[in-house]
Amino acid sequence: MRHNPRTYLRAFTVALGLLIVLLSLLPLPEPAVGDFALADKIGHASAYLVLSLLVFACQLPGARLRALLVAIGCSLVLGGAIELIQPLVQRNRELADLLAN
Repeated sequence: MRHNPRTYLRAFTVALGLLIVLLSLLPLPEPAVGDFALADKIGHASAYLVLSLLVFACQLPGARLRALLVAIGCSLVLGGAIELIQPLVQRNRELADLLAN
């Protein structure tokens, strides 16, 4: 039985989304390095960029504008939800993280 490559793409996209949620909600020790803030924001931006590209790719072929808007919307909703939940797991809610997402 052959599987459609899109099935694997969708599965990988969901797995990456779950990994982002997991890493965003795990309690972390305080960083010792002062430049960590910039590295953290670059990490956020990179993870959400890759996730957005995968969500976009999962919708192709199709209307590209719609796919782009869905990808951006998914990243905004996921990033916003995580930032709202983080204080419940002893993490800080940061507007800068939401903007990086």
